[in-house]
Amino acid sequence: MSLHRLTTAGVCPGLAGPVLCICFLNALLYEWGKKIPLGLHRFQTRADKLVDPKVIIILPRVEEGRKTYYSQQEKDTRKTSRVLFENVSEKIGQSVLLYETVPFVCLDRPQAAQKRVEAIMALLAHKSLRKTVSIVSGPEDCWKNLLE
Repeated sequence: MSLHRLTTAGVCPGLAGPVLCICFLNALLYEWGKKIPLGLHRFQTRADKLVDPKVIIILPRVEEGRKTYYSQQEKDTRKTSRVLFENVSEKIGQSVLLYETVPFVCLDRPQAAQKRVEAIMALLAHKSLRKTVSIVSGPEDCWKNLLE
């Protein structure tokens, strides 16, 4: 399909004249550029609000090539809080290089980090938390015996 045919066929609503619509071009040229609706009605909850949910914190470690499944209940809240803090802070605290030339330092502040620690400690002390589990497995059986 020629670019001329794309510009005339891909007229975006609300814009005057033959305008190349990026969404239309992506949908034509790239399979993954299409939007596909997913019906999730089978997974709808009975109520809009969860009352006294049973919360399980899972600390996964999936290793390629591992043939065995290992799970252990974590009793040490210090370890759990450290792992959760590292997880929620990972993207905020990273410095990155934009366009391979512009250094962009992290967005974190000590006050924001302290609020994250407080939120994690509140989660670990919450009455709905049933348990914290560490899991080490291969990709094939990472959900094995999870809810037992």
